[in-house]
Amino acid sequence: MTRSRSKRMRPAELCAELHPDDGPESHQPTRGSARRGDAFDRKTLQLCKQVERAVAFALSGRCDDPLLAELQIVSVHPSASSATLVVCVRVCGEPPSGTKAKIEARLATARGVIRSVVAAEITRRRAPELRFLIVDHDFNSEEGRR
Repeated sequence: MTRSRSKRMRPAELCAELHPDDGPESHQPTRGSARRGDAFDRKTLQLCKQVERAVAFALSGRCDDPLLAELQIVSVHPSASSATLVVCVRVCGEPPSGTKAKIEARLATARGVIRSVVAAEITRRRAPELRFLIVDHDFNSEEGRR
C-alpha cells in the first residue's frame, strides 16, 4: 500500500469494528504531559545522557583526583525539574571504611570543575545544578529513578 493511499483510508476501513478505547495508548505520555509534570520528556532524558558522559569525562581526567577517578556513574536522572540533576555514583571495587565521607568532601571541592565541563559539553543557556548521591554496590539503577 502506498503512503498516499494509507492516508486516505478511513479508520473503519482499517479495522473490523471501532471501539471507544481505540486511539492513542492511555499509558503513554502525550506530547504536552511532560510540561505538566506527569513524566520526563525525551529532551530531559537526552540531557541526562549528555551529563552522564560529561561527568564521566570530568571524573576520569579533569579533576586530577585518584579517588574521584575510581568512581563509576550508575545513573543520572532529573530531580524536580531539569534544572537540577541527581548523579548516582559508586566506588569501583571494594571501598575501604570511611571512604564515603572523603568522596563527598572531594566531590564538593570538585563540583565547580565538573559543572564547567558539563556546561562545555551540553548546549544549554544554563548548566544544570548537580547533586551527587553515593550508592552501595547492590544498588539497582531503576530504584534510583523517581
